Amino acid sequence: MTKPVVGFVLIFSAFSWGQIFSTLAGTNVVSWDIPPRDTSASQGLPSTAVGLSATKLSIQIPPLVAGTASANSWQVTGWKTNSADLNFTSAIANTNYFQWAVSVGTDYQLSLDGIGQFDVSRGSSGPGATNGQIGLFYSTNGFISSTLSGTNSVAISTNSAAPSSLTSLSEAWASSPVVVNGGQTITFRLVCFGATNTNGTFRIVNNANPDIIFNGTVTRTNVSAKNLTWNGGASGTWNTTDTNWYEFNPS
Repeated sequence: MTKPVVGFVLIFSAFSWGQIFSTLAGTNVVSWDIPPRDTSASQGLPSTAVGLSATKLSIQIPPLVAGTASANSWQVTGWKTNSADLNFTSAIANTNYFQWAVSVGTDYQLSLDGIGQFDVSRGSSGPGATNGQIGLFYSTNGFISSTLSGTNSVAISTNSAAPSSLTSLSEAWASSPVVVNGGQTITFRLVCFGATNTNGTFRIVNNANPDIIFNGTVTRTNVSAKNLTWNGGASGTWNTTDTNWYEFNPS
């Protein structure tokens, strides 16, 4: 006598739970590569870890154009030189900065613990001739409020072949990481003042590939709840074939 085969359906639910997985601390989670000999006002092809997206770096310094093309740097002119403008408050009001942003997906969390690569240089009359003239600011609310991460501690080099590193601007992140929650965007501004001539240049050096690296941790904090129903038949063999599963959101 043959025995009947009883068909059945199994339903699995994926629940939301904390910290599903994360990258290791100090990992390159977002980077930018600046192309050579390009005078575009927006540059730097971003590369990000899963769960993140990023914009290119953009020039906000009027008239929003880069300076002379260079094989090893992206250089900008147009800086304010009035004595009243030689501070971060005025430099921000005059949009004397570069700007870029990183967005975090809904089910992720970003924790930045340092800048791994960021080289710059200046022309002889460009900003950054003394310490405290180059500052990195960030905000998660569109600069309604912002935080100054750090400033240059020494004069910026005038030689792009031997540039200055801005990695020290993130020193505080090592002990107090910058945390960006899912659904948020963090915007950065590299603010510059101290130019003695409007035509003085400030350069982001582009010979490292990638030229700018932000390190940190990306954590998967949530998995959206879904039901997975086996639809491969009563005598089917369990596998991961898409057509054998029916996915729907639980009510």
